[in-house]
Amino acid sequence: MGDFNAKVVRGKFEDIVGEYGLGLRNDRGDRLQQFCQEKSMTIMNTWFRLPTRRLYTWKSPQDNLEHCVRNQVDYIMINRRFKNGIKGTKTYPGADVPSDHSLLAASFKLTLKAIKKSGEKQRIDLSLLRENGTRQRIKQELNENCRKMREEISDEFEAEDVDTLSNKLELILKKSEEHLKGTA
Repeated sequence: MGDFNAKVVRGKFEDIVGEYGLGLRNDRGDRLQQFCQEKSMTIMNTWFRLPTRRLYTWKSPQDNLEHCVRNQVDYIMINRRFKNGIKGTKTYPGADVPSDHSLLAASFKLTLKAIKKSGEKQRIDLSLLRENGTRQRIKQELNENCRKMREEISDEFEAEDVDTLSNKLELILKKSEEHLKGTA
Protein backbone atom coordinates (compact mmCIF):
# COMPACT_ATOMS: atom_id res chain seq x y z
CA MET A 1 0.00 0.00 0.00
CA GLY A 2 1.42 3.40 -0.77
CA ASP A 3 1.90 6.53 -2.83
CA PHE A 4 3.68 5.30 -5.95
CA ASN A 5 3.00 8.38 -8.15
CA ALA A 6 2.29 5.84 -10.85
CA LYS A 7 -0.65 5.92 -13.20
CA VAL A 8 -1.99 2.64 -14.55
CA VAL A 9 -4.24 2.71 -17.56
CA ARG A 10 -7.92 1.83 -17.53
CA GLY A 11 -8.28 -1.69 -18.87
CA LYS A 12 -7.47 -5.17 -17.75
CA PHE A 13 -3.90 -6.49 -18.00
CA GLU A 14 -3.49 -10.16 -17.08
CA ASP A 15 -4.20 -10.69 -13.38
CA ILE A 16 -2.41 -7.50 -12.36
CA VAL A 17 -4.54 -4.52 -13.37
CA GLY A 18 -8.33 -4.59 -13.41
CA GLU A 19 -10.76 -2.88 -15.78
CA TYR A 20 -11.45 0.14 -13.59
CA GLY A 21 -8.19 2.08 -13.39
CA LEU A 22 -8.12 5.84 -13.76
CA GLY A 23 -5.89 8.02 -15.92
CA LEU A 24 -3.24 7.41 -18.56
CA ARG A 25 -0.24 5.21 -17.97
CA ASN A 26 3.11 6.86 -17.25
CA ASP A 27 6.64 5.45 -16.87
CA ARG A 28 6.10 4.81 -13.18
CA GLY A 29 2.91 2.95 -14.07
CA ASP A 30 4.92 0.68 -16.37
CA ARG A 31 7.46 0.03 -13.61
CA LEU A 32 4.73 -0.63 -11.05
CA GLN A 33 3.06 -3.10 -13.40
CA GLN A 34 6.40 -4.83 -14.02
CA PHE A 35 7.06 -4.96 -10.26
CA CYS A 36 3.65 -6.53 -9.67
CA GLN A 37 4.28 -9.05 -12.43
CA GLU A 38 7.64 -10.09 -10.92
CA LYS A 39 6.26 -10.32 -7.38
CA SER A 40 2.91 -11.99 -8.33
CA MET A 41 0.87 -9.08 -7.03
CA THR A 42 -2.41 -7.51 -8.05
CA ILE A 43 -3.34 -3.81 -7.93
CA MET A 44 -6.62 -4.11 -6.08
CA ASN A 45 -8.15 -0.65 -6.48
CA THR A 46 -8.45 -1.24 -10.23
CA TRP A 47 -10.74 -4.27 -9.86
CA PHE A 48 -13.89 -2.64 -8.43
CA ARG A 49 -16.38 -0.58 -10.46
CA LEU A 50 -16.91 2.67 -8.60
CA PRO A 51 -17.83 6.27 -9.44
CA THR A 52 -14.82 8.41 -10.40
CA ARG A 53 -14.93 10.29 -7.09
CA ARG A 54 -14.22 6.96 -5.35
CA LEU A 55 -11.29 6.13 -7.66
CA TYR A 56 -9.01 9.18 -7.62
CA THR A 57 -6.51 9.30 -4.79
CA TRP A 58 -4.75 12.61 -5.45
CA LYS A 59 -6.09 16.08 -6.23
CA SER A 60 -3.75 18.72 -7.64
CA PRO A 61 -3.47 22.12 -5.95
CA GLN A 62 -4.47 23.60 -9.36
CA ASP A 63 -7.74 21.62 -9.30
CA ASN A 64 -10.78 23.91 -9.60
CA LEU A 65 -14.27 23.89 -11.08
CA GLU A 66 -13.06 24.73 -14.59
CA HIS A 67 -9.91 22.58 -14.61
CA CYS A 68 -10.16 19.16 -12.98
CA VAL A 69 -6.77 17.62 -12.12
CA ARG A 70 -7.30 14.38 -10.24
CA ASN A 71 -5.39 11.11 -10.56
CA GLN A 72 -5.15 7.64 -9.15
CA VAL A 73 -1.56 7.42 -7.84
CA ASP A 74 -2.00 5.50 -4.56
CA TYR A 75 -2.57 1.76 -4.68
CA ILE A 76 -3.31 -1.23 -2.54
CA MET A 77 -1.50 -4.27 -3.87
CA ILE A 78 -1.75 -7.83 -2.63
CA ASN A 79 -0.33 -11.22 -3.51
CA ARG A 80 -2.53 -12.80 -6.21
CA ARG A 81 -3.10 -15.81 -3.97
CA PHE A 82 -5.10 -13.63 -1.55
CA LYS A 83 -6.92 -11.57 -4.17
CA ASN A 84 -10.32 -13.10 -3.42
CA GLY A 85 -10.00 -11.95 0.21
CA ILE A 86 -10.36 -8.28 -0.78
CA LYS A 87 -14.05 -7.39 -0.86
CA GLY A 88 -13.71 -3.78 -1.97
CA THR A 89 -11.51 -0.69 -2.14
CA LYS A 90 -12.54 2.94 -2.29
CA THR A 91 -11.34 6.41 -1.48
CA TYR A 92 -12.85 8.88 0.95
CA PRO A 93 -12.22 12.27 -0.69
CA GLY A 94 -14.17 14.19 1.95
CA ALA A 95 -12.14 12.81 4.87
CA ASP A 96 -10.77 15.49 7.17
CA VAL A 97 -7.11 14.85 6.37
CA PRO A 98 -4.61 17.69 5.83
CA SER A 99 -3.25 16.28 2.56
CA ASP A 100 -3.78 16.52 -1.18
CA HIS A 101 -4.24 12.72 -1.15
CA SER A 102 -7.58 11.10 -0.42
CA LEU A 103 -7.91 8.37 2.16
CA LEU A 104 -7.77 4.95 0.45
CA ALA A 105 -9.25 1.93 2.23
CA ALA A 106 -9.88 -1.72 1.50
CA SER A 107 -12.25 -4.13 3.13
CA PHE A 108 -11.22 -7.74 3.31
CA LYS A 109 -12.34 -11.02 4.72
CA LEU A 110 -9.70 -13.23 6.22
CA THR A 111 -10.37 -16.95 6.22
CA LEU A 112 -7.93 -19.22 7.95
CA LYS A 113 -7.47 -22.81 6.96
CA ALA A 114 -7.79 -25.38 9.70
CA ILE A 115 -4.71 -27.49 10.20
CA LYS A 116 -5.52 -31.15 10.05
CA LYS A 117 -3.71 -33.36 12.48
CA SER A 118 -2.19 -36.44 10.97
CA GLY A 119 -3.26 -39.87 12.09
CA GLU A 120 -6.34 -41.04 13.88
CA LYS A 121 -6.92 -40.58 17.56
CA GLN A 122 -6.79 -43.85 19.36
CA ARG A 123 -9.33 -44.27 22.10
CA ILE A 124 -8.75 -46.58 25.00
CA ASP A 125 -11.77 -48.57 26.12
CA LEU A 126 -11.85 -47.70 29.80
CA SER A 127 -15.04 -49.68 30.47
CA LEU A 128 -12.90 -52.83 30.88
CA LEU A 129 -11.21 -51.22 33.89
CA ARG A 130 -14.44 -51.45 35.85
CA GLU A 131 -13.73 -55.12 36.49
CA ASN A 132 -11.57 -55.45 39.59
CA GLY A 133 -9.39 -58.31 38.32
CA THR A 134 -8.65 -56.62 34.99
CA ARG A 135 -7.84 -53.35 36.71
CA GLN A 136 -5.33 -55.08 39.03
CA ARG A 137 -3.61 -56.91 36.12
CA ILE A 138 -3.25 -53.69 34.13
CA LYS A 139 -1.99 -51.81 37.16
CA GLN A 140 0.69 -54.46 37.79
CA GLU A 141 1.71 -54.51 34.13
CA LEU A 142 1.99 -50.71 33.97
CA ASN A 143 4.05 -50.64 37.17
CA GLU A 144 6.37 -53.34 35.81
CA ASN A 145 6.82 -51.59 32.44
CA CYS A 146 7.44 -48.23 34.14
CA ARG A 147 10.02 -49.85 36.45
CA LYS A 148 11.82 -51.28 33.40
CA MET A 149 11.72 -47.90 31.71
CA ARG A 150 13.12 -46.18 34.83
CA GLU A 151 16.03 -48.62 34.85
CA GLU A 152 16.72 -47.92 31.18
CA ILE A 153 16.44 -44.18 31.75
CA SER A 154 18.83 -44.15 34.69
CA ASP A 155 21.49 -45.67 32.40
CA GLU A 156 20.78 -43.45 29.37
CA PHE A 157 19.18 -40.35 30.93
CA GLU A 158 21.85 -37.95 29.73
CA ALA A 159 21.56 -39.15 26.14
CA GLU A 160 17.77 -38.97 25.75
CA ASP A 161 15.49 -35.98 25.42
CA VAL A 162 11.96 -35.46 26.70
CA ASP A 163 10.35 -36.44 23.38
CA THR A 164 12.10 -39.81 23.36
CA LEU A 165 11.02 -40.50 26.93
CA SER A 166 7.47 -39.47 26.09
CA ASN A 167 7.46 -41.83 23.09
CA LYS A 168 8.66 -44.71 25.28
CA LEU A 169 5.89 -44.06 27.80
CA GLU A 170 3.36 -43.96 24.96
CA LEU A 171 4.59 -47.36 23.75
CA ILE A 172 4.20 -48.81 27.24
CA LEU A 173 0.62 -47.54 27.41
CA LYS A 174 -0.19 -48.96 23.97
CA LYS A 175 1.22 -52.38 24.95
CA SER A 176 -0.92 -52.32 28.08
CA GLU A 177 -3.97 -51.40 26.01
CA GLU A 178 -3.33 -54.28 23.59
CA HIS A 179 -2.90 -56.62 26.54
CA LEU A 180 -6.20 -55.37 27.94
CA LYS A 181 -7.98 -56.01 24.65
CA GLY A 182 -6.42 -59.49 24.46
CA THR A 183 -7.71 -60.47 27.92
CA ALA A 184 -11.23 -59.16 27.36
